[in-house]
Amino acid sequence: MIIVNVKGGLGNQLFQYALGRVLAIKNSDVLKLDIDFYRDKGREYERKFLLNQFNIPELIATDQEIMRVKKSLGVNWKIKSWLSKYVFKNHNVVYDAGVLKLNGDLYLDGFWQSPRYFESYEKILKTDIRLRHPLTNIRALEVQGLIKCNISVGIHVRRGDYVLNNKCKNKLGPCSITYYKNAIQLISKDLIDPLYIVFSDDISWAKDNLKFPSDKVEFIGSNHFSDIDSFFLMSSCTHNIISNSTFSWWAAWIGEEKNKIVIAPQPWFNKIKYDKKLTPDNWILINK
Repeated sequence: MIIVNVKGGLGNQLFQYALGRVLAIKNSDVLKLDIDFYRDKGREYERKFLLNQFNIPELIATDQEIMRVKKSLGVNWKIKSWLSKYVFKNHNVVYDAGVLKLNGDLYLDGFWQSPRYFESYEKILKTDIRLRHPLTNIRALEVQGLIKCNISVGIHVRRGDYVLNNKCKNKLGPCSITYYKNAIQLISKDLIDPLYIVFSDDISWAKDNLKFPSDKVEFIGSNHFSDIDSFFLMSSCTHNIISNSTFSWWAAWIGEEKNKIVIAPQPWFNKIKYDKKLTPDNWILINK
């Protein structure tokens, strides 16, 4: 049995699920999810378990299954970084090819933020990451209609904890006005009359600072849309300008447009090591 410790926001959940799914396929094993993270109401920043909104089997690990795997170790798994072949903890974001060779009972605890863990399983994962239920929010349905009728550019502006939380600010930090200015100019030069759709947790900042070559602009605030609605609409856009956020990374990655242009910021993190192949080769990287 392979158990993945699922934690964080939707983007993190998808990276964690993707690795578990790949190992389950490679090893002809069962994948189950430990979602205890979402039962802790004392966390400073509340996140919701959202994988159950997709075409993903709800294989939630029971407490008994989790304990069976942990007890099989015969060690205190919480204070170890590497524990035989059963438990692997990886809380940095450096790709480790050895993880893909693991087999047998596993408990995976980490972020696994690299497409190299699942690059050969793109078709399967894109099938998994389809909405289980259609959109119902009236405004979201209106935007969905606009996306279908236009060449669209989805732009993700994440600020929130990247600005207000010192840990997030030091580790990641928001993308600059210059990044968005250059990205909009770059992506617009070869597009004819596109519709720009801005997704943000700080719409006021986005309206005050982002400039567009036309008036065809829609603003989607996170306070009026669910994460799932925003994620689906962002992924449906013809092209994407993402922030250094796993949320918009996945929205751009699952998009089905064959000639999709995706612009992403670099560096992704501040002052820490991470996988330099964090983005697909055909994405355009410009300074954050």
